[in-house]
Amino acid sequence: MILLKLPFKFNAGVRKPNWIQLAASMNIQVREHFGDKMKRKEKISEEIRKQIGEEKFSHEKVTCINKKTKKTYVKDVWTYIPGPLHKPDVIYRRGSVSLLDPWDNFGASFKNIGDVIVELGLMKDDASDFVGKFTPIPHKVDKQKDAYIEVEIHERKEHSEKH
Repeated sequence: MILLKLPFKFNAGVRKPNWIQLAASMNIQVREHFGDKMKRKEKISEEIRKQIGEEKFSHEKVTCINKKTKKTYVKDVWTYIPGPLHKPDVIYRRGSVSLLDPWDNFGASFKNIGDVIVELGLMKDDASDFVGKFTPIPHKVDKQKDAYIEVEIHERKEHSEKH
């Protein structure tokens, strides 16, 4: 089992505070600037690698081309060395002062975290063919300082026993 404890938000500002939630609601995600989305994903990736252990990831720099501008840029690519987990069960807990709508907003707030888990190679894909069970659990906390995000990733036993 992999247990990730992520900060609820972080300050991405340079000259002035720019607080970005790691598990933002869909309402925030559709309106936010692309740069804030990238900062969120970078922070999630950094936190996951730190908690699992940097030594369990390979790292390389890859040159990419922007499709619109045709300009090249260098991207850091991290890959989980043990390889992707087979159809893992994922439990997502998010404690916050105000609860998100459970039917659409709460599950959607996991999107960036799920994308980074796939990008790092912990899972092959986030499509239903590659994920066992996804369990989102909202929790109300009294104070903003108590807000939290936890993600549990469990490899399925039937796969582990065969190998």
